[in-house]
Amino acid sequence: MRENNKLIIVKLMHTLVWLFYNVVIFYLLYAVIINKIDRWVWICLGLIV
Repeated sequence: MRENNKLIIVKLMHTLVWLFYNVVIFYLLYAVIINKIDRWVWICLGLIV
């Protein structure tokens, strides 16, 4: 595997993790705004910790 391909894979993984955590954080914000604290909120908090 070339160095360029390794860099692209690392950047792609970073982007996917960043996107995942943004979805989790925005779900937490949404749940608080609509006052719906359910098991998904606790799962999201566990993923962040």
